[in-house]
Amino acid sequence: MSVPDFEEAAARHRAGDVGFALRAYRRLLCHHVADGLLLHLVGVALHQQGRAGEALRWLHRAMLVLGPQPLLLHHIGEAAWASGDISRAIAAHRGAVAGSPDLIESRISLSLLLRDAGAGEEALREGRIALAVQPGSPRALTAVALAAESTVDAARVTAVDPGDAGAWLNLGAMRLRDAALGGAARAARLALVLAPMAAQALSNLGAVALALGEPARAVRLQRRALAAMPTSALHSNLLFTLLSDPDADDHVLLAEAQRWRRRVLAAVPAPFAHVGAGGDAERRLVIGYVSADFRRHPVAGNVVELLERHDRTRFAVNCYAEIHRADAVTERFRTLADRWLPIAGMSDGEAAAAIRRDKVDLLVFLGGHTASNRLAIGAWKPAPIQASFHAPSTTGLAEIDYWLSDAALTPPGWEDRFAERLHRLPAMYAFQAPTLLDEKCAGEGEAPLFGSFNNPGKLNDAVFAGWSRILERVPAARLRLGYRAYFEDRALQRRVRAAMASVADRIEFLPEAGDAEAHFRRLRDVDVVLDTFPFGGATSTFEALWMGVPVVTMAGDRFVGRVGAAICRNIGLEDLVAEDLAGYVERAAHLAAERTARRGLQPGLRDRLKRSSMMDYPRQVRALEDAYRQMWRRHCRV
Repeated sequence: MSVPDFEEAAARHRAGDVGFALRAYRRLLCHHVADGLLLHLVGVALHQQGRAGEALRWLHRAMLVLGPQPLLLHHIGEAAWASGDISRAIAAHRGAVAGSPDLIESRISLSLLLRDAGAGEEALREGRIALAVQPGSPRALTAVALAAESTVDAARVTAVDPGDAGAWLNLGAMRLRDAALGGAARAARLALVLAPMAAQALSNLGAVALALGEPARAVRLQRRALAAMPTSALHSNLLFTLLSDPDADDHVLLAEAQRWRRRVLAAVPAPFAHVGAGGDAERRLVIGYVSADFRRHPVAGNVVELLERHDRTRFAVNCYAEIHRADAVTERFRTLADRWLPIAGMSDGEAAAAIRRDKVDLLVFLGGHTASNRLAIGAWKPAPIQASFHAPSTTGLAEIDYWLSDAALTPPGWEDRFAERLHRLPAMYAFQAPTLLDEKCAGEGEAPLFGSFNNPGKLNDAVFAGWSRILERVPAARLRLGYRAYFEDRALQRRVRAAMASVADRIEFLPEAGDAEAHFRRLRDVDVVLDTFPFGGATSTFEALWMGVPVVTMAGDRFVGRVGAAICRNIGLEDLVAEDLAGYVERAAHLAAERTARRGLQPGLRDRLKRSSMMDYPRQVRALEDAYRQMWRRHCRV
């Protein structure tokens, strides 16, 4: 090796000129092909450029020469983490700290990875060890705070080292999780000042923009994050954000989802092969469900009654759980499963191999491109039949054969909006009945009170304009907004008031309800609930109707914009469904202004729901099982 050339490359590398250093290392390798240090440094440089997959190949070549050196294992762990291979990242960082217990950065990364994999106690232990070795480390403080589910220690991060981009990034993520949008945005911007290409900071800013009702800006930020670090997880963030963009219809979502598929397939050596023809079409089938939502979550509420009622003489039920924090709902799912396998921490290939070994006949992905999804497992085709259920849009994966819906949510002629084959059930949603409180008493209050309790990520300028027109039409009316702790945030309050300036003095922002009973009491206080668009409410719509409160909604031009309309039509409330914004404003204003109309509508809404197909769980599960059997029979004939 030419020492002067190497020293110049290393110096430029330390100064931040990664491109120069990478070119120089590669030139030197032409003459020193088996130099382990050069191979290691090429891998580090590639990782710094956001090319984690390439970096891993070079780092593993270095390990063949150098052996499992702790610093090399640390860099393998970081590159594996960036590429989404969590199990490899954990294994590498464990090896690094075993070889060098004082390698604090590796121990901190291990703590953060273990926390994301659901191993909270071990994550906390690793974080505390790092903090004991280096008491002032911002990342160690943040790792301990995350593992302990506490923001107290995290608040100390900024007082320790305001120049640490990683500390600001982690603090911003915590603020976002706590619905503190202003604090999350400030932390993410500071991280970007220190590390201009920090993809997660850009993605966090996108999440903040979405929660502020600015979907177009949110989409731009998510695209920038994806360009900075092109991973399937960040691509899913973009796809979820597009659901709230009024300019992104189902065809736009399909095209973007297909781009996500191409990214995922690049990491799949070869999907598993399956033989169809000649199988036993009537045998007992193994149904596998993959989800990050086997916990207190709307998707869980929509499927738990069905899983509980599966005919176990005809179907076995396996649950593949991407769960980071189990709760009582998780335990209920665990008891319902014939086989329960946690897959948090497994790579997509490892999880697919486990599903393949379990001989699953039909694999159902719950949730689509939502948080912590494991849709990429589907690219491996671990089961001969795969389906998507309760996804907000197409997965984009041709390897997923079916997309379960119903005719109200996906009307005839919508087949070209999905990569999957549409299979329409009699009714898709099976809402779980709340057990709290009586319905609203009709005729309470003189001044009508509107409410919306949807995620603020579903807000946008068109929604604000529509709500302003409604309040202008009904001068005595007020609007009450609440969702978790989001509407306590001053930045969100300022955004809503500015967008609805003409009626700003009639908007009320609710703090976090605290528990389910308080949430339902708030619903009962409202006279009319206003749905959002183009991304409408599902569980929130059902809950309002359950409490005896009518919901004015719009039949949108995409799946997520038609759920409210499907629910209302299912229970005979066609008059609550508008076809356009003008109709939406007219229906809401009329219902609020006409007390007699409200009084006649409110009593009995709960009984309508109870009598509907949405709560006829035995009928729903038989329809679902019939769908599974039809899919299997078709597979056996092919």
